[in-house]
Amino acid sequence: MTSNTLTTTEPTPPPSTGEMVSRLLHTLGDPDPARGAEDITVVGADPLVPSVHRLADAMSAAIGVFGRQMAAVGEQRGHRHQRVQVQAGAAIDQLMATYHTTLSGRPLGALLDDPTLLGNNDFYRARDGRWIFIITTYPHLRDAVCSVLRCGLDKVGIAQAASSWDAFTLEEAICARGGVACAVRTRDEWLAHPAGRYVAQRPVVEIERVGDGPVRPLEPIGEADEALAGVRVLDLTHVIAGPVAARLLAQFGSDVLHLSRPDRPDPIPMIAMTGGGKRNAYCDLRDDHDRAAFHDALKHADVLLTFPMGCRRDVGGVPRYAWAMRYAQGGGLRAHEQAARERVRMLAAEGFERGGKNTVIAKDLRVSVRSVERWRRDWRAHGRAGLRCSGPAKSPKVGPQEFAGLEEELLRGTVFHGWPNERWTLSRVQTLLVEKLGVWLSIRGVWELLRRHGWSCQQPARRAVERDGAGVAGWVKETWPSAKPSRRRAGPGSSLRTKPLSR
Repeated sequence: MTSNTLTTTEPTPPPSTGEMVSRLLHTLGDPDPARGAEDITVVGADPLVPSVHRLADAMSAAIGVFGRQMAAVGEQRGHRHQRVQVQAGAAIDQLMATYHTTLSGRPLGALLDDPTLLGNNDFYRARDGRWIFIITTYPHLRDAVCSVLRCGLDKVGIAQAASSWDAFTLEEAICARGGVACAVRTRDEWLAHPAGRYVAQRPVVEIERVGDGPVRPLEPIGEADEALAGVRVLDLTHVIAGPVAARLLAQFGSDVLHLSRPDRPDPIPMIAMTGGGKRNAYCDLRDDHDRAAFHDALKHADVLLTFPMGCRRDVGGVPRYAWAMRYAQGGGLRAHEQAARERVRMLAAEGFERGGKNTVIAKDLRVSVRSVERWRRDWRAHGRAGLRCSGPAKSPKVGPQEFAGLEEELLRGTVFHGWPNERWTLSRVQTLLVEKLGVWLSIRGVWELLRRHGWSCQQPARRAVERDGAGVAGWVKETWPSAKPSRRRAGPGSSLRTKPLSR
């Protein structure tokens, strides 16, 4: 979140909506951005809502460019030339689709099993007077917030607990637990933050060629066909941005299959808002059958929609996002861990050779029956060789040379890198990895990386700056002996509580 109400520098003059459109078309590779911009008309302009941001202009430009791109694809496949018109007021409504969408006449909020999941998403005032936006949309995000704040599942409880924290400290604590929170920053504070500096160096839209694949020309279509008819899309995204992008592709005729883990489904309102025109299925990549089905779907897809982090390279044809569910950071197991796993599989092979049952072997080795079933299949096909380790673990993302460079940056301190105090946290190291090495690791992955290189977790001591150590020592030595009460003299007592001598 950013705000320019407290900024100390003059921002550059904002571009017009037409300039936004031309820049976006140029970034997307339009051969004639000026001509493309002429085909887009925006009716209305900011300010339409009380915000320091040009929400209507920015949204109108994005919608107009998307419409123009879809029209261009249609023209390449046989459609006549089309122009695009965007109503700025309707563009604002798109940003508030959650509040406008209904299902059978009922608002989306009424469809939640737990209305507080979305209802508690809000800005909360912290102890230092700043505001922080806390998200509890999913159960695991709600649990992360509650584990930090140790409060009830209502706005009042969250507000009271948040008021005892400083905003930046609370932001880091929630994110370190796997939750989502964002402290409100001024424009200058955001531009000075490592994440803000990194984003400022990147274009609004990045296009990177990650590899070559077989070219499948789009076939000609009739005037009644949608521009993306016949295009197959595999959607692995969640929440809002990715699912809405996939829904728009479905709206223009593409065949979209959305996959999600059965234990991490999207809330019903989000499915209702973003799932239109899609086919949906559960897929757990920890399961052999599901993983094989995913491979097959991926081979036949024209477009893969996934999250930005962890998918820049492939592992065996599967995006790293998929493998991250099973092996942290795609790094696999260390050599001694692989050897330990192999010993367990060899013990299972001995059980197979004795004719043991899967359930008995699984119980004896303390593994799942499904794992034993998989090992038995491999043993039948290849013998013991099929159960041996396939080789060393994949090289880590951050090697010794890269970590040496990271360590130099860590020793410079956090203030040098734009944070307000001298305290390294896992979330700050995570940000530094992205900014300096272009490598993203989970919070747990960051901790494992630091631990492997000898770094330890330290709890900073809290001590008042006015503390006088010498004065405290002198008081304990000289004043306290004369001030403390003397011990009561021993005397005859009684077991009866009513007798004076017992007191």
